[in-house]
Amino acid sequence: GFLDRLPLAPQSRLGAMTAAVLSAPMLESICVPEWKQYYVDQSSLRALVAAGEAQDAFAAAWESELEKVERFYRQAVQDLMTRHFKKCEALRDEDFMKLQAFAAANRKDLEVLAQWYDRAVNPPEPVTWALLPRLYAASLSGRVLTDLLKALPKRHDNAEAKLACTDGEQRQRAPVVRRKDASARLAREVQLLRRLKDCVPEATRHRLVAHRGFHSTRDDTDRPVENTLPAFEQAWAAGITHCECDISITLDGHLVLNHDDCTTRLELLKGKHNGAKAGAVTTRTFAEIVQTPLKSGCRPPKLREVLQVARELNAAGVPAKMVVEIKSEPQAPERAERIVVALLKMITEKPWLVSTIACIMS
Repeated sequence: GFLDRLPLAPQSRLGAMTAAVLSAPMLESICVPEWKQYYVDQSSLRALVAAGEAQDAFAAAWESELEKVERFYRQAVQDLMTRHFKKCEALRDEDFMKLQAFAAANRKDLEVLAQWYDRAVNPPEPVTWALLPRLYAASLSGRVLTDLLKALPKRHDNAEAKLACTDGEQRQRAPVVRRKDASARLAREVQLLRRLKDCVPEATRHRLVAHRGFHSTRDDTDRPVENTLPAFEQAWAAGITHCECDISITLDGHLVLNHDDCTTRLELLKGKHNGAKAGAVTTRTFAEIVQTPLKSGCRPPKLREVLQVARELNAAGVPAKMVVEIKSEPQAPERAERIVVALLKMITEKPWLVSTIACIMS
C-alpha cells in the first residue's frame, strides 16, 4: 500500500523501493530511546545513496556506522554479563529484549542500505560483496543473547554461581525462575511476546505480522509449532492482529498449512517410528497428513479451520486476520494453479471467510 501511494509510475517498482529507503526513517518508532545515538545514522547513508556517492566513500561511511553500533553492542552485552556474574543480579527479560531489538534493527538497516546502494548506483563491483560478509561476521548477527537467555539461569542452580559473591560483601540475589516443565516455558515465552508487543507504539501495532504465528525459529517446543492453530491463537490473544501462514495442497485437494514441501522438519515421530506415509504434502492425502503429528502433538490445520477460528475471534471482539502465502516453486507451476483453484472454490463456498483474509500473496 505504501508503494502504491508514491508518486511514481506503477511499473517503477525499483524506483519506488529506492524512494522508500530514502524517505522516512525505518527505526524511529521502534528504537530504544536511551540508545538512539548509537543506532545507524540512516540520514547520512541515505544521502550518500541519493547523491550516487563513490563506492569507496559509501563503504567507508557504512563501515564506520557498523563499528559504532558493534562497539556499543559489545559493551552493552559485557555490562549485562558483569552485573550478572559480579553483582549477582538476576537477568531480566527486558534487558535481553532491548539488546535483541537493537541488534536486529541495526543489522537490518545496514543490510538494506548496502543492498540499495548497489541497486540505486549500480557500481562496477557490488558493494555488498565486501560489506555484507563483515556484517554477518559481526556479533550483531550472532545468536549469543538467545543462547545466554536459555543457558544462564541454569548456572544459578549449582555452586558455580556462588563464586561470584565471594568478595566478602553479602548480597541478596533476586530469585531465579527455574523452568522445569513445558507449561512454565510456554508461559515465559507468552509473557515475552506480550511485553514485546507493548514496547511497540500503539500507532504501529496494527502493522505487526506474526510470521507463521508465534513460534520458535529453532523448532523447539518452548513455543507453539509454526503454522498451527495455537501459534496463531497466542499471537491474536497477545494483541497482534495479523498472522502470516503458508498454504500447500494435499493429493486429495485440501488446503493445509505447511511451509516446507514436506512435514519432516516438524514431525514428532521420525523415520521408522512414524507410521504415516512420508513424502511431499502434495503427494499425500489429508488423512495421511493427519497421521503425522507435529512436535507439539498438533496436526497441520486446514486453512478454512484457521479462518473460521479467526472469524469467531473477530465476532468476540478480538481482531484476527490472516496473511496467506501460496507456497509454490517456479519449476512446478501446476501446484500453484491447484492451490489457487482450491482457494477460489473455498472462498466461493464460504464467502464469510473472506473478511478474515488481509491479503493473499505468493
